Amino acid sequence: ARRQNHTAESAQTDGGATIRSSRRLPWCARTLWQRGSVRRASASGKWAASETGNPSEGASGRGGGEKLGFRFGDWSKSEVYRRSMSHIEVKCLSIDDVMAVGLTMTDVMALVTTSFTQHGKGRVENPPKKGIHPKPDAFIHSMPAWLEDTNEAGLKLVSGFNSNVSKGLQGVAGVVVLNSTETGYPIAFMDGTWLTGMRTVAVSLVSAQRLAVAAPTVLGIVGAGFQGRLHGAYFPQLFPSIRTIKVFEVYEPNLKKFIAEMEQQCPGVKIEAVETLELAVRGCDIVVTATGKLSKPIFDLAWVGKGGLALPIHTQGWNAAAPSDADKLVCDDWAQFSEFAAAYTCPDSPHAETGQVIAGLKAGRENDDERIICFNTGLAIHDVAVASDILRRATAKGLGSTFVLQDAARDIPIPRF
Repeated sequence: ARRQNHTAESAQTDGGATIRSSRRLPWCARTLWQRGSVRRASASGKWAASETGNPSEGASGRGGGEKLGFRFGDWSKSEVYRRSMSHIEVKCLSIDDVMAVGLTMTDVMALVTTSFTQHGKGRVENPPKKGIHPKPDAFIHSMPAWLEDTNEAGLKLVSGFNSNVSKGLQGVAGVVVLNSTETGYPIAFMDGTWLTGMRTVAVSLVSAQRLAVAAPTVLGIVGAGFQGRLHGAYFPQLFPSIRTIKVFEVYEPNLKKFIAEMEQQCPGVKIEAVETLELAVRGCDIVVTATGKLSKPIFDLAWVGKGGLALPIHTQGWNAAAPSDADKLVCDDWAQFSEFAAAYTCPDSPHAETGQVIAGLKAGRENDDERIICFNTGLAIHDVAVASDILRRATAKGLGSTFVLQDAARDIPIPRF
């Protein structure tokens, strides 16, 4: 009954009077509590309600107070309710399941815009990410979040290992766990690699809509891995004015793959491989630095010309004065950025957080001469928002698998010493 969703009809006759009750299954205390004013009339009076709202003792069948063990005003303590809620089921989605739900970049941009707006209005919990670093050029980050307006909660565990590239593996990988905001128990576990890539590009796109010049023509990309390819593929679609993509990549297989994919994805756009970082940045209206974790600065804001927009994917890598030298410093979350910005000379506060700009609370670009740098360091609210939508779509399509994590109503025995 807990898994079904149909209506049970029952009728009882007493002295010619018929009382018909209709309740949605699962038939548990929630239903009876909602219909607490309905009482069964019978010759024996077994279901007659007392002044306290308790069914009389000895009642039988569904709704019998003694059998169900609850009071109309205290339905959540009933044994039936406990049994219906106690088996904690978790939906598992592989990367193939995640991709099969059919999310487009337009969908992800809409989700990111909504979560950014909630962040801009202060209606989220998104503490700065915490991490460990098993290698000098690697990280494993924990990223929890709760969105108040949509009441979605969860956590992403994401890693970035630069050395994976030489092994033929993705540099970034992750998983997302979604939690019930009623009980706290996990409700879904899914691959977060594809999700991370898509939402990261979506963040860059919605930021550029408000911070780039109206008709950019040259896009610069440093790093031709998964993130670089996604940015290269989607930016010309959002900005058809882009006619040239300049790319810098030290790993030859990634560079060749980037050029081949961009020639297919962006017909009519010139793909230019450059030999230095500076050439990849100079003369660009928008530059995306999609590198792995960097331990020292390799970019200089002086390379960014008037009207340019710099979009670092990771916090580090720019010259120390970049945040203060920009005409406008924007970041997705000032508290989080501050924890990773020890190497920078920063103003007391940014011009705005990205969510404030998207929510219309702060101005974005105000003229074509402003040099703007926007550090979107990665917010878990986007991961939770996108993952929640993926879960809804996957459930509707019957994708993934489900397992019972535990019977939460069962007592946990004490193990032997």
